[in-house]
Amino acid sequence: MAYESPTYTVLFKEGKYEVRHYQTFKTIATSRASLNGYSGFNDLFSYISGNNEQQTAIKMTVPVVNAFNDQSMSMEFVIPEVHAKQTPTPRAQFLDTKVYTSLVVGVLTFAGNPSQSTVLEKKTLLQSWLATHRYQEEKAWYFARYNGPFYPGILRRNEVWITLGNGDKDHKNEVDGGPL
Repeated sequence: MAYESPTYTVLFKEGKYEVRHYQTFKTIATSRASLNGYSGFNDLFSYISGNNEQQTAIKMTVPVVNAFNDQSMSMEFVIPEVHAKQTPTPRAQFLDTKVYTSLVVGVLTFAGNPSQSTVLEKKTLLQSWLATHRYQEEKAWYFARYNGPFYPGILRRNEVWITLGNGDKDHKNEVDGGPL
């Protein structure tokens, strides 16, 4: 079954590494000081199952995103395009709607059922690749999961994203498939 995901353009690709420009998309998010594994998933699943002010069921999308900052991390479901203009209002106080405007990210894709240390290792590899190609990273970084918990581990698609900047910035250095 194919799930809807945010629309993006690949600006540069090298093996399992990419630089992507995402069009604006929304998520429904829950943030805590610590979210382990799929913690927060049930809150978000309840929301898309109709536990929102409009009692609207919302189709599942991919990826499930964890956003990280210095104080907390979030778990987020992408809002399908059909609900982007009139997103159902969450009932739960700890759920928020987030808007990602024209996001540019460096991406490392990998398979498996990763541990926290694996995700941090992949982040370090992506940072090194970005530095080698002279990309300026910003503070925000994300872990994206494309498969459910019962999907075979070796076949799971995962990604680490590091924000490079707003898509409205000048990206002339990526013309013709790569940095200068």
